Amino acid sequence: QSEIEDSIQEILNTSRVLPTLLDLDQQLQKWFFFLQEYPFFFRDLSEFDRLLPETKALRQSWVNKIIQQFHQRLLFNTQRGIFLPENPPNAYNQLSVCMWAQVLAWPGLCQTKAVHPDAATFKSLIWHILIPLLTKEGLFEYNMLIQPILSNPSN
Repeated sequence: QSEIEDSIQEILNTSRVLPTLLDLDQQLQKWFFFLQEYPFFFRDLSEFDRLLPETKALRQSWVNKIIQQFHQRLLFNTQRGIFLPENPPNAYNQLSVCMWAQVLAWPGLCQTKAVHPDAATFKSLIWHILIPLLTKEGLFEYNMLIQPILSNPSN
């Protein structure tokens, strides 16, 4: 269990390290690899809570922090002029919940469709949620920094 906790803490501690969209992309990459290694941790809740009830509150606090970090990134990048202003108010909080739901759904979707999961496709799904919210400057930054990574997964 401490290995999982350490992995989650390491991911959570890398929030807003870079002042660009690369920060979000790198954290998405880390969540992808975490879910590859521990696909059960955030999904198989009833069995997990039955076996280790003491981790329920900790897992709930992590999920809240993850969603909060996504939200803070969206607001930070809105202040930078990368994303459009929230419309309606608090829309980016809801979008952050949707982003986390997409992160959690990905492993199960791959398993159901019998496809091999890869980080570039995983991250592209999240980015395609965000692309319509990019400003002209945001689209430029996305095309310069993120698109090359997604187009060439070996980077």
